[in-house]
Formats: sequence, structure tokens, C-alpha cells
Amino acid sequence: MVFEKILITNKNELLKYEKEIAALFYKCFNKNLDIDLWKWAYLDGVCGDPIVSLFFHNNYLVGHYAIIPMKLVYDDNKILAALSMTTMVDASYRRHGIFIEQANIVFEKAKSAGFSLVYGFPNSKSAPGFKKRLGWTFGAKNCVIKVQGKDLINKTNSLGNKISFDIQDDLFLGWRLSKPNEIYIKSGGLILKQYRDEFDVVYHQNNFKNIDHEKCYNLLSENVDDCNDKKSYDYVFGYKFFDNSIKNPCFKVDLIMSDVF
Repeated sequence: MVFEKILITNKNELLKYEKEIAALFYKCFNKNLDIDLWKWAYLDGVCGDPIVSLFFHNNYLVGHYAIIPMKLVYDDNKILAALSMTTMVDASYRRHGIFIEQANIVFEKAKSAGFSLVYGFPNSKSAPGFKKRLGWTFGAKNCVIKVQGKDLINKTNSLGNKISFDIQDDLFLGWRLSKPNEIYIKSGGLILKQYRDEFDVVYHQNNFKNIDHEKCYNLLSENVDDCNDKKSYDYVFGYKFFDNSIKNPCFKVDLIMSDVF
């Protein structure tokens, strides 16, 4: 089967395919694409242009793989990273290796464009394919747990010298916290996202002293005991490095690194 293959590295060019992308999104997820959210994620980002692979067959979009640029920091150095998101293949075309081919095309372009790594949060069904066919690494078991504020006060995870989300870049953080239809609360090194009477801890620096003792908080944890006894759901994190100069990478994984689309 012959596909028309288009690689997009420009926001204005991507905008031309809005209708086709929305149609494939509906086919894959049986719901409408939130256009405001899509434009915020793909067009309004301040770190550069997305890289998007589109495969067409008989003038219909049948495959979509994309990354958007994100800023991480390690050892006081800025890292240009790519967040893998919105993987879509039309159900009628899922035995033709489209996803793998598209991902490799995008990764090659990302490497040549100076990205240090790609990371993402594939679901448990997709993760084995990322590992086996795309060479991704999956770290410690992560899960989201629900805890009351009074139990969170003394809860700590090792921060250490890890690759983490860059909250020092005001322009970048301003964009990240402007996600449509969300309410974020930032207090120093703590960032919460409010949903009804609960809060997602989207970023923290192990300082929870000012939180409400009686409210419920959803926290990403890599503690084995938490993931065995207290988890609400698993949260799979994986990555692939393009920059081989970064040795023995270790990540501080926060919800702010995902929860984009």
C-alpha cells in the first residue's frame, strides 16, 4: 500500500491540516477534537515548532504522529525535549506499520533539529511497542495516588540531581499554565491544578506545608509501596535519548510534564 507522506515542521503549515486531523481524531477516539486545546498545544507553544508526520491514502489522513517541544533542565543546563502525543492510526490501516514508520521519521528529524530526547506517557497497551520497536526506556513504576492534605505534609520523594521540568523560564511556564479550561495555582515550588474539590499536584519540590489538610490531592508517586497499596491508576513514563552525552539519566517525573492534551 502506497501512502502520501508529509512531514510538517512549521506551525502555519500544520494549521492547513486542521480539518483532516480533527476528522482522524474523531475516527480514533469517537469524540470531537477540542480545537482550542489543539491550537494551544501545537500552535501557541513558545519553545519552537512541532514536528508532525501525516500519512494519507486516497486523499484521506490515515496516520498521525507528533511531538511538541518542551523545556527540561539538568544540572543547571537547559534541555530541549520533545513530548510525544496524539498518536493516531485509522483502524482500517493498523496492520501496515504506519505508527512505527511515522515515529522513526519524526525522531530522525528531531535529532537533526537539536532535540536531546523524546519522552511520553503511553498507555500500558502501547508501552511494549514503544520499547520493542522504537527503543524507548521505561523507568521505575509510577502511579497516581489520592491522599489527604494532612497525609501529604510529611511525604517526600528524593529530588536529587535529576532531569526535571523547567519552571524557571517564565515565558515557558506561563504558556504551560495557560492550558484552556484549567485552573492552576502556583505557590513557590508547588503547582496545583484544581478540579472540583480536589487538586492534582502537577509539580512540587517536596514542600507541602501550605496545603489544605482536609482536601484531597492526586500525586504522582514512584514509591513501590504506594503503587502496590494506594494507587488510583498506573502512570507509565518512557523516553528515548538522541544526545548520547547525557550519561545515566534520572528523571524527576511530574504531572506537569504530561497532562498537555
